[in-house]
Amino acid sequence: MTDLVPTAIPAPEAPSLSDCAREPIHIPGAVQAHGTLLVLAEPDLTVTHAAANLARYLGVPLEEVLGFPLERSCPAGAAALRAALAEEARGIGPAVRFDFEPPAGRPVLEARFHRHDGRALLELEPPGEDAPGGAGPPDLAGFIEYLEGCATRYDIARRTADLVSRSTGFDRVMVYRFLPDWSGDVIAEVRHATEPAYLGLHFPASDIPLQARELYRVNLLRSIADVRGEVVPLVADPTGRDVARPVDLGRSNLRAVSPIHLEYLRNMGVGATLVASLMVGGRLWGLIACHHATGRRCGAGTRDLLSRIALIAAGALERSIAADIAQARRRTEARLAALDGVFDSGRDSVAALLCGDRGLRDLGMADGVALYVDGAVAAFGRTPDTHEIRHLVERHGTSAPGGTCGAVVATDCLDELEPQASAFDETVAGMLMVELAARPRLVALAFRREVIQEIFWGGDPQKPASAEDGRLSPRKSFERWRQTVTGRCPPWSPEVVDGWGELPARLVAAAGGADRLADRLVGDIRRFHTWTRFDEPAVHGLIDVLPGAVLVARRAAGDSVFHAFTMNREFRRIFDIVPDEVAGRRIDDVLSLLGVPPAIRAMIPGASAETTLMASAAGERTVSISRRSLLKVDTEDDGTALSAWVFQDITSHRRTEEALRTARDQALVASRSKSAFLANMSHELRTPLNAIIGFSELLADELFGPLGDAKYKEYVNDIRHAGEHLLSLISDLLDISKIEAGRRTINEDLIDLGSLVARCCSMISDLARRGDVQLEWHIPATAPNLHADARAVRQIVVNLLSNAVKFTPAGGTVTCRTLALQDGGVAIEVQDTGIGIAEEHLDRVLEPFYQVDNSLTRQVGGTGLGLSLVNAIANLHQGRLVLESKVGCGTTARVEFPPWRTVPAQDGHSRAGLAVQAAPAA
Repeated sequence: MTDLVPTAIPAPEAPSLSDCAREPIHIPGAVQAHGTLLVLAEPDLTVTHAAANLARYLGVPLEEVLGFPLERSCPAGAAALRAALAEEARGIGPAVRFDFEPPAGRPVLEARFHRHDGRALLELEPPGEDAPGGAGPPDLAGFIEYLEGCATRYDIARRTADLVSRSTGFDRVMVYRFLPDWSGDVIAEVRHATEPAYLGLHFPASDIPLQARELYRVNLLRSIADVRGEVVPLVADPTGRDVARPVDLGRSNLRAVSPIHLEYLRNMGVGATLVASLMVGGRLWGLIACHHATGRRCGAGTRDLLSRIALIAAGALERSIAADIAQARRRTEARLAALDGVFDSGRDSVAALLCGDRGLRDLGMADGVALYVDGAVAAFGRTPDTHEIRHLVERHGTSAPGGTCGAVVATDCLDELEPQASAFDETVAGMLMVELAARPRLVALAFRREVIQEIFWGGDPQKPASAEDGRLSPRKSFERWRQTVTGRCPPWSPEVVDGWGELPARLVAAAGGADRLADRLVGDIRRFHTWTRFDEPAVHGLIDVLPGAVLVARRAAGDSVFHAFTMNREFRRIFDIVPDEVAGRRIDDVLSLLGVPPAIRAMIPGASAETTLMASAAGERTVSISRRSLLKVDTEDDGTALSAWVFQDITSHRRTEEALRTARDQALVASRSKSAFLANMSHELRTPLNAIIGFSELLADELFGPLGDAKYKEYVNDIRHAGEHLLSLISDLLDISKIEAGRRTINEDLIDLGSLVARCCSMISDLARRGDVQLEWHIPATAPNLHADARAVRQIVVNLLSNAVKFTPAGGTVTCRTLALQDGGVAIEVQDTGIGIAEEHLDRVLEPFYQVDNSLTRQVGGTGLGLSLVNAIANLHQGRLVLESKVGCGTTARVEFPPWRTVPAQDGHSRAGLAVQAAPAA
């Protein structure tokens, strides 16, 4: 068969804008170039398809492999494959990975075998690069133990991203969560400082379309070794079986990637990716996405490790979600149980359901609720008007043919369900509706108000792609894009929707049957209407729970005007008005009498505003006025609506705010003045000081001849040291001032932490020798690199070391070391055997200029700025300074940096000589 011409499988055409969502990404007809692939026909393992680069890895021409059993060209590799298949058949293990030995002594390849779509696929690639210091069994055990105590999904995600970052060394690691509409957001991120931040950003569903999500579901680990790399086409044996059918590579690690996705990644500045799926309850919950700025091919060890971490994290997420569901179920059951007594003898069931503390509002966690009872409507709280509720029931209720009681209609955007909702008198954004009975028709409804949200997207979500030169191009910008979302309420949670769905059966059982439920509600809605019209004490029971001064107005059926009805005691006290003075008067007239401006008098229910009023009992006051719907009842006989105007005195709040604004403005002026003064004085002082230091050095070196008396040289050195001390003090003052003013920036770079610490120790060694103090430093050969400001970190180390040396008596020891923290971060620790700090002074020594008063402090002097500056610089790096001390025993000062600033050292041997060094005491 050597004379046969292999047939290249054509790749699908580049998708257009109209068919992007249908792009057949599972059958690209090609693989990534860092490996090769064979398609085998069982049981004789005949090669029916192979990647065009096969000869590069096996050393055998493609035409000598296609159409022949694998044993002919690769006997050792075929034997290893059959051994793996035998283990799989015996159930010893999955046996999908094994070492494949090519012919002619070529390097051993990593092999992965799987069956899919009636075919057997063998993937081969050279061993990849595993990150140094990857997580081992102790790390995974600690990870599992930590996740057991995590309270939220965010905690789990943060810990997962941290471990993956430390274990893989990728430039960015994100935990991405899918939302109900399949858009997603980044809920945890660990990144190098040079990478843009995506934490908290949302991405539209079109960024990961349906067919891509399906591949993430069936293939739980996916890697792209080089976003800019070439792809290799699959070649088919033209005489083989089933050649025309495309090869499904959906479960292949080497599958070539959609050109659109590759361009998307290039636009993000990504060179390589490694992605693991988070499957929760059999559903794709999210992804662990690792991005690298340059091409990177991971080894099997790194891929297996990420798979294990993803599996552990998914299990923790599943347990957390299950616990939340169980807790929600208990809450729902308690709310439903509270409704069991609403039909007790003597109770008004409609009032209990609508107005009770444990009624329908509590069950639906709603701003307003309503009952539709055989054409009559009663509503409480923030709801549409009664005729609008009736319209919603008649148009969207589920008692139409095919509808069933207990089927819930739920929306968090009423405008999308009902176009007329934008014209409703009361602004509501969300609705729940459930049929309680079909004849007579009984319906329960819950409503929520609009909550304006701000969502931050990774780029404009309205421009996920664009057409360029007739082809599809993904968006090029991932800059933070703010979207203000209006017309929606917070989504109804599953527990609320489920509880609403159980409401019909629960009320039927509580009433003693469907017929009795209908009889009670039909009778009680009329009773409810009567007391809203005439029972003023009953209305007081509703308004007494409202804060502030409340004026209630009533509107009768067929009337468009509200009239004053009643008020609470606080309203009478503040405005010195009795109900009889205003009862029955138009509400607009009453509000005008109080001095309420016309614009506020015309407010719709749910609105609020601030104004200044003259109150008889309190004088001129700043008040917040809000209008709230209380009750709406509409029966075949009559109708009533009650609305409340709530006045809250916010004078003291506004005065406090004004005082705080004034104080803030004064503080800003003082801060600017201080900064200007320090900058001025710095310039004015540095110039003469530098001259003094420079000339004193010339004199000390006797450059122009001897000074004569040795005392002169001693005095000159004193002048130089005093000048240097004063210059250092001025620099520290300026640094503290800049940090306090928020003007000190950090110039981040990747620094060799071990080398920097060693150089600082060498700088301080002379000071230690003069004080007869033993200075030691211990730096592991594998000390990590750090993303930080090199000058600032140098200030930290020098300040800690000089402090420790100064406050350690002669004969003592100061030790400096770098430490790996349990959370993956790194710390610089300086430990001394000095005088120590009393516990009551530990917090205060971090304040600028504070010094503990003792004999040694008075001897060595100092400004009290060192630890304050160290603490401020640590905070700038999102780290912290930890002090531990005991009087007479010494002090340990440790500056801890967060994990995302830590980068594993690529070459630990370069610092092997710095592992342990010491400056001997004089």
